Amino acid sequence: MTQDDGGAGRAEPLTDPSVELVRAMLRVAPRLMRLEAQVLSELPTPLTHRQFRILARIGDGATSPTSISRRSNVSLAAIAESIGVLVERGLIDRRPDVADGRAHRLTLTASGRRSWQAAERAVVSICADVATRLPPSVPTASTHAVEQVRLAIDARSDPVTSED
Repeated sequence: MTQDDGGAGRAEPLTDPSVELVRAMLRVAPRLMRLEAQVLSELPTPLTHRQFRILARIGDGATSPTSISRRSNVSLAAIAESIGVLVERGLIDRRPDVADGRAHRLTLTASGRRSWQAAERAVVSICADVATRLPPSVPTASTHAVEQVRLAIDARSDPVTSED
């Protein structure tokens, strides 16, 4: 981010380290997403980022489209569409909720659990590959800083915790 120098044609960088940290994260996030997208697309059962996160949410105990939508900060319509694709592919089982006939309960099928676990392994592998290229001092300080930025974004955008 830069400050205007009054029209002299140059922009000077902001000196606030917190702003620069967030700007750096904005520059690197698309690159990480492209790496993840490539890895997920090359799996035996290819997945999109959203499909992967839905499988992960269900694997972690979420059972309804509404809870996944809220936790992901993604519209219910978009989540429902992705769930429909995952149901068609046999990765998720969707059944009426016996307690609320209007709602559905989601579970991973055996194939869905295998796909989620394979995706987790692939993503961890690419993260490990990138991490091996970092200087030893970077991970400890950066992990805390990134988590603090995530919390600040969550506080700014929605009272519901988002992990995507």
